[in-house]
Amino acid sequence: MFFGVLISLYTSRLILASLGETDYGLYNVVGGLVSMFAVLRSALSTAVGRFQSFALGRGDMRGLQDAFTGSLIILAVLALLVTILMETVGLWFMNSHMTIGAERMHAARWVFHCSMLSFVSSTLMIPFSASVVAHEKMDAFAFIGIFEILFRFFVALFLAYSLYKGDKLIIYGILTLFFTLVVQAIYVIYCRAHFAECRILVKPDKKVFKGIVGFASWSFLGSTAGVINGQGVNVVFNMFYGPTLNAARGVSESVNTVVINFVRNFMMALNPQVTKAFAAKEKDYTISLIKRGTRFSFYIMLFLGVPIFLEADFLVNLWLVDVPKHAIVFIRLVLLRSYMEILSSVLQMGQSATGNIRNYQIVTSMISLLVFVFSYLLLKFGYAPEATYIVAIVISFLLIIVNALFVQHSVGLPFKEFLRDVVLNVIYVTIPSVAIPVLIALLMDDGWVRLILVCVASVMFSAFCILFVGCNKGERTFIFNSAKSFLARFRKNNPVSDV
Repeated sequence: MFFGVLISLYTSRLILASLGETDYGLYNVVGGLVSMFAVLRSALSTAVGRFQSFALGRGDMRGLQDAFTGSLIILAVLALLVTILMETVGLWFMNSHMTIGAERMHAARWVFHCSMLSFVSSTLMIPFSASVVAHEKMDAFAFIGIFEILFRFFVALFLAYSLYKGDKLIIYGILTLFFTLVVQAIYVIYCRAHFAECRILVKPDKKVFKGIVGFASWSFLGSTAGVINGQGVNVVFNMFYGPTLNAARGVSESVNTVVINFVRNFMMALNPQVTKAFAAKEKDYTISLIKRGTRFSFYIMLFLGVPIFLEADFLVNLWLVDVPKHAIVFIRLVLLRSYMEILSSVLQMGQSATGNIRNYQIVTSMISLLVFVFSYLLLKFGYAPEATYIVAIVISFLLIIVNALFVQHSVGLPFKEFLRDVVLNVIYVTIPSVAIPVLIALLMDDGWVRLILVCVASVMFSAFCILFVGCNKGERTFIFNSAKSFLARFRKNNPVSDV
């Protein structure tokens, strides 16, 4: 995983250096325009994953087939409708309202069309990737993830070192589209070879259509809020500051994505377990999964997030040739936002598992949209762009409370129990974990020595505090036994010969 982080960060460095700050920002904002219309896909992805995992939890194989076929038909219709909308309204908005120089408009249109086709491919991929996750075949998912990292790396190498003299922004958009199509093909081949339900039924159950569409309709609100808060704020940045600030935001989100992907991989494996446990009516186990999953998601983030937060300036200057203005502060603020969001993520899984999400999505979406509203107002009235991240952090904290209250009602996890066993737990772990690394960062100058000391101190103190403050006796025993088992297998496979 650490190797993957290094490759991903170096890939971003090569791409930024090859495209330049302006084109890199342009790619982010134009691709972001397409992502804004991908909100329906995100909502349907959540619905597909929930219905497939729920059917598996109940052992309903016919329901699993209905869910796959129904979702594929719905997503195909969605892809067609969004393509028509994007190639009309989307192009009009880009041509008339976005800050793009006339000399780069041709390249921007290429990026737009490639992003649109990537959207279509990714949309049709959803039922297949959801099947992999629902069956908890995380080894296959990890293999495809490694392939994605390496493919992006080779694309970056091509941009940086090839003799190609054409427009690199255009070729980057084309190669990204090709990469998406290859990943889609891998998912289709794997799923058809391993999962019997990945076949289209002639007459799927109409109730499944209604169930998926109904669930997705309410998930749409949450997905809309998420996309507007992400890509919507990106477009607002472009309107007030131009592509340069989009580049800084793109750098910060790239760093955050690399870090948060570790947590997402863990949560992706956890999500079907929560849904299956709820479907099997195992209430105590469902609550245990939610509490433990939230804590350990935060712990994983703690390992990587603290060194990057403290050493952001040194690391980014090592990573990038030209560091966009505001990038360092953006990185630190987006990491703080992610810490808040992690504490809500597993709670959202618990609520989704119930299928009862109408009121939940209405309330949480309205609160989430305040990020975009306040961000626009703050920038309009002349506040620094960092203010938008501070708003996002405050709103994310409020959503922790709201999510916990909903899960208390729907799943049965008491609010006070969540505060005691999860929130206070991670606070007790975090404070002593960061104390020594912060002290080192304050007392020493930037450099390799400080970086190494901060990383070592962060890992050591975090591991100690997680084990002896954050974990109960049973969890510690499980971790120690797993470590012993791993070492035993390692020694067996790598015997040391006597000299």
